[in-house]
Amino acid sequence: MRKNLFKMLGICLALAMVLTPQMAFGATVVWDGSTDADWNDATNWVGGAVPTSNVDDISINADGTNPTNNDVPAGPYILTGIEYLVTAPSMTITGNDLSLSAGSSVLNSSANTQTMNLNLTLVGAETFNANVGGLVFGGTVTHAAATALTVTGGFDTTISGIISGGGSLVKTGAGTLTLSADNTYTGVTTLTTGTINLGGDLASAALTTIGTGTTLNLTKSVANGGATTHTTTGKLDVNGYTYTSTGVYTVVNTSQLALDVSSSTASGSVDATAAGSTLVAGLAVDVNVTGAVADGSTYSIIKSNGVETGGQTVTDNSAVLSFTSTSVGNNIVLTASRSGTTYEDLASGGNASAAGSALETNLADNPTGDMLDVLNIIDVLSASEIETAMDTVSPDISAGAMDGSLEALNQSLGTVTAHLSSARSGNTGVSTGDGIEGFEEKDIWIKGFGNFSDQGTRSGIQGYESYTYGTTLGFDVLAAENVTLGISGGYAYTEVDPKKATLNNTDIDSYQGTLYGSFDGGPYYIDTVFAFAWNGYEGSRKIDLGDTSRTAKSDYDGQQYSGYVGGGYTFEEEGFEITPIASLQYTRLHIGDYTETGAGSLNLKISDQDYDVLESGLGLKIAYPIKEKSMTIIPEIHSSWYYDFIGDKAQTTSKFTGGGASFETNGADPAQHSFDVGAQLTLLTQKNISLILNYDLELKEDFSAHSGAVTVKYDF
Repeated sequence: MRKNLFKMLGICLALAMVLTPQMAFGATVVWDGSTDADWNDATNWVGGAVPTSNVDDISINADGTNPTNNDVPAGPYILTGIEYLVTAPSMTITGNDLSLSAGSSVLNSSANTQTMNLNLTLVGAETFNANVGGLVFGGTVTHAAATALTVTGGFDTTISGIISGGGSLVKTGAGTLTLSADNTYTGVTTLTTGTINLGGDLASAALTTIGTGTTLNLTKSVANGGATTHTTTGKLDVNGYTYTSTGVYTVVNTSQLALDVSSSTASGSVDATAAGSTLVAGLAVDVNVTGAVADGSTYSIIKSNGVETGGQTVTDNSAVLSFTSTSVGNNIVLTASRSGTTYEDLASGGNASAAGSALETNLADNPTGDMLDVLNIIDVLSASEIETAMDTVSPDISAGAMDGSLEALNQSLGTVTAHLSSARSGNTGVSTGDGIEGFEEKDIWIKGFGNFSDQGTRSGIQGYESYTYGTTLGFDVLAAENVTLGISGGYAYTEVDPKKATLNNTDIDSYQGTLYGSFDGGPYYIDTVFAFAWNGYEGSRKIDLGDTSRTAKSDYDGQQYSGYVGGGYTFEEEGFEITPIASLQYTRLHIGDYTETGAGSLNLKISDQDYDVLESGLGLKIAYPIKEKSMTIIPEIHSSWYYDFIGDKAQTTSKFTGGGASFETNGADPAQHSFDVGAQLTLLTQKNISLILNYDLELKEDFSAHSGAVTVKYDF
């Protein structure tokens, strides 16, 4: 009996196989592209057979070419799944439409982004899984049934074509889904995990749910045909766009709304005026400031058709702004405040604060052009970056240009007084007729000099280093008994370098002329010098605006006038010449007004400046002439104390060319006491040639300077 039963079963199975040849068992067909890119070429598939519609799924490996020529027969060509294997390179499938059977998936198991630029039809519930690498779908995606498309995986997926049909969309996994088209599918949209970048409308009247910890991020203004609900910590990030909810817009406690504020009038928003909104005070609003905002600016961030309750929790990314949420009519309104966090408040000191205050006044004047660009940059900087910016938009008040100008003229004037002093030492006189046999009544001299000055930080204002080099050529005559008159002219170059790289660099060309005279009354003398200098200035000012920088250039001029009178009385003691000395010098420096170039609206227009110095000096010099057969050698040491009765500090009145109020900046009060100590060596020869070497060290509070000079004189 059992034997007959097995025989009958075998006959039935054989008949079934003969009578139903169309039945087959699905298989995975592997693409290797060994011949070309033609989908219908069997030699491109492992095993030599093209995948069978509604039976096979396909896998794509690393060999061969992309299956770019998908020339499958017209009509539904259904695959039970598509997988990109671990070894698959980045590939792009194009050609005729494909369909996916119910329960199938497109799975990327490779680390490379895979692209399908063709239309897909979803027969049932399907999954797009960017498991190891990204997926890009360039064609339309059509739901053939009211089932769900689930997009998942840890990597990003992009669907740039329209999703249509009666199905729904579910987003899971940590990756980001980007939707670029205006989608027309009619099912619900649910974010379970991850992010959706929404760049098109959602026409569906069904519910959109922003799940816990997920983000619906707008890349343009969009309209949603249905209701929208935030769950706990679900975030709608509208950026600078408008999200229009045709259905009720509902949030719960700790739901999140993120938006951009880009100007005093523009922000992202939610428009729920069609069906209204259900809000709670616990909605967390996060403001991303992307541009300049005036104090008191208001923004309707949620527009409804009913009275809403304000008081939402508001946070922002700005160092200068804060926002409060209130209910105004049917809208939730944010109000911006700059109180206590202005540019002026964040600046490091009074001068930077003055510049910041002037700059910020532009916000109330509806700025345009480059000034608006500048304010847009500054308003999104961090507090420390704004502090740096305010330091660099303000003019130089280190007194480098002022002190460099005075130093250049004083070096030239010092060459004259040193020349007169050396001529007197050892009873040599000033020029011919000074008692040295063989000297005539006129002489000509040339002097080269150099100076290095170091100004430290003073009263919080950064210092500088300056270098001065120059030469002076002079000529004098014995005009009357004991009276010498002379004239000299010279040039000096001064380079002023800030100790802080973001401050001003200034180069000064100084052209100088002097008239001088001396009365030698034996043990006493009186010197007088009248000097004039024309100065040409070239400056650069680096402006630091976070990741952006500008350089303001300047080219201007100035003049100096100086009068000097000094005298001394020489005592001789055992070959030493001991001379107490006193002097008084007045100098006026005028720097002309100028306007910078190269920094757009942050160029400064700086008013002219005038500085006065009235400096007295008291000192002592000791010389010891050594007369040899062919020359006289005169070593000398000297020291003086100086006091500036006026003590002018650097001060500027400036205005940004881009607009805003004028503002003043003030340098540190200068040290009015200074001390000088130095040495001089004079060589007087019988061949009418003299050589003078000089070194001086000047010291005052927070300041030191070293000066050296070489003078050659020829008497004839």
